[in-house]
Amino acid sequence: MPFKNIGFIGAGRIVKIILEGLKNKNFNLESISTYDCSKEALDSILKAFPTVRIINTVEEVCNSELIILAIHPPVIMETLEKIKPLLWEKTIILSLAPKITISQIKGKLGGFGRIARCNPNLTSIVNKGYNPVCLSDEIGESEREEVVSLFNNIGKTPVVKEETLEAYAVISAMLPTYFWFMWDELFKLGLNFGLKEDKVREVLKEVIPASMDVYLKYGMDAYNLIPARPLKDDEEEIRNILRKKLVEVFLKLKN
Repeated sequence: MPFKNIGFIGAGRIVKIILEGLKNKNFNLESISTYDCSKEALDSILKAFPTVRIINTVEEVCNSELIILAIHPPVIMETLEKIKPLLWEKTIILSLAPKITISQIKGKLGGFGRIARCNPNLTSIVNKGYNPVCLSDEIGESEREEVVSLFNNIGKTPVVKEETLEAYAVISAMLPTYFWFMWDELFKLGLNFGLKEDKVREVLKEVIPASMDVYLKYGMDAYNLIPARPLKDDEEEIRNILRKKLVEVFLKLKN
């Protein structure tokens, strides 16, 4: 049975992504409420999603069956302190933040253990997200299915071990950012070379996913068949940048 009411604490970009994906699926947004300390953020949500209920205090969120923490790690702990005495025993807390573990959340809530974590993906905005979720043992099987079902509206929702969640964050949640500027540059170059915008869009839409399919099937063997590789002399430098930056991100999330 779907959640009757869902409350977001936070009204930033990730909430907009999730709400847009749910809206695309004709999800009942009237069952969703949102709180944020920023009036500007709430006004932006209300403008884009007028049926979402805006609430004035973080405590009001505690009336929800599912509370989604869509706030940055530095403010999660103080927020948990505020809602701890008001939690309903059947509520599920779902954190979208990296780094802060289920155990840490449980400790801050005085032993309340109905906790889940998820790493959302930007592609959820077009219902093609990859949103790994981990759930505590205190959440029953039917409720686990409800959490997964909710996020399945906006993409795929694999249930994973918590210790792998940060790795998924680096290779799935952040993945588009590594290539977006490259795709954007190719798009602009196509226009500069005289192609019409619709044709450039068609090329990128067809070739980028197909290239990923080839890589997953043949790996670098297929890449080595390509005679023209204009960036060949720069490849190792690009690889080194990826290794350095992404390892740094991963270690920051894990420690």
